[in-house]
Parts: sequence; C-alpha cells; structure tokens
Amino acid sequence: MYAEGFAGAGIYKQGEPGSPVIAYEVFADALHRFPKRMRVILMEEDARRVKELQRQMELVRSRQTDDITRRIAVAVHHGDFHPALLQKLRGIGALGKPLFVLLDSFGGPDIPFSLLQELGRYPSTEVMVTFEPSFLTRFAEKHDGHRQLGDEAFGSPEWQGVFQQSPSGKFTPDTAPLRRILHDFISEAPDGRTIPELKRYALLETVYRPAQVIEAVRQLREAGAVTTEPRAINTKTRVSLAATPPTTRPSAEQGALW
Repeated sequence: MYAEGFAGAGIYKQGEPGSPVIAYEVFADALHRFPKRMRVILMEEDARRVKELQRQMELVRSRQTDDITRRIAVAVHHGDFHPALLQKLRGIGALGKPLFVLLDSFGGPDIPFSLLQELGRYPSTEVMVTFEPSFLTRFAEKHDGHRQLGDEAFGSPEWQGVFQQSPSGKFTPDTAPLRRILHDFISEAPDGRTIPELKRYALLETVYRPAQVIEAVRQLREAGAVTTEPRAINTKTRVSLAATPPTTRPSAEQGALW
C-alpha cells in the first residue's frame, strides 16, 4: 500500500506530474510484470487541489489497461493529513502490512514526531518525510510558536542547538553516488541515454534531484567515463559510455566518481 499525507493537485504549475501521478505510473509499470494488487491513499486538505488531483488521477488511469486500473485502487480524501491519514490507515487495516507513506509537506515542519513514532511501530512500514528546514532557521529563533512546531517535529527541543552554531556556508550534497548510478544506467543502453531520460531516472530511482544530473554528466565526461553528443549538455544531448574507459586512477578531484 502507498499513502500520501500532502498529495497536492497531482500536477505542478509548469505541467510537471506530481508525486501521486508518478507513483501510479511506477506501480502500473511494476504490475505489468507481477500479478499483484496495489492500494493508493491520497490525503489533501485544500478542496481545489483535491478536485484537480481527482482529475489528474483519472487522466493517468485512462492511459492504462483495464487490468491495471482494476488492480490499483485509488482513493482521494479531502482533509488535514493528521490525524485523518493515520485514522484512515488504521480503519482499513493497513497498519502492520507492507506500507510506504510519503509525507512531503509544503514548507514548514507540519509533521509531528508522534505520528512518525506511531507509524514506526510497524516493521513493515516505511516513511519518507520532507520539509524545508529554512523555515525553522529563519523564523523559529525569535518566535515561540515556530519553535514549538520544531519541537513537535523533532520530538524534543534538542534541535534548537542549531541556533548556537556559526554559519558554515551553503551545503553542497555529495553527488558521487549519483554519478555511479547514472554511469551504470547509461551502460545498460548500447545507444546511450538522453538527458531527459537521465533526469527522469534520477527523479524516480534516486534521492537526487533532476537538476543535479547535468553537472553529474559533465563530471563523468571530464573523468573520461562518458561522451556527449553534441558536446553542449542540454535536453537534446545523448550521453554514451566512452569507447575507452579510463585505465588509470583519476585525480583526487575525480576519484569520488568511482
């Protein structure tokens, strides 16, 4: 079973699919190979977004066969995610069964730690939580209400120690794992992969963002691991394995590629 607490409208302003639509397509692709059934629970508090989400889910379902739509049950619910989502999951007997819950909030720390503790009681349940920590670092230090939200999100006031830390500059994620993942994905295609293919793969199969793909490809090319045609990396670029892979250990800067 798959559940979302902040399902949104199912589509972004620029037309990109939202997580409910992406999840449905992933499940549909898997069910073409496995004789299984899926249940999808989508919770959204905004009535306008609920209406659009229902429309987007009907559209994605219309692109699948009748067999697939019968095997993926989708339920869209209007309401605040907490405690409604937990009550719904408990009511249908989902707790204790294989369950993935996505709690991708729209900004600040909207997800109480007590909810995560309740879901975490079940070994077969996995939860992914995202929120913008900048909300807390910008507003919570001088606002009691915002600090309380942080306490509820982290389960204690210990997180407030960040206010005593000196700024250390902008955080830069380590993309070495992404480069290895993309290299393996490219190696599976004799004709290489396009940048849009790599971005979609990063979105659906990794924890990295599509925006990090181009720089990762550029670093792979500088290490001699791939080639790009044309050289300029854009949406029309095709990335292929280099005809002759590096035979020597790359420099310290490039060593993290492998």
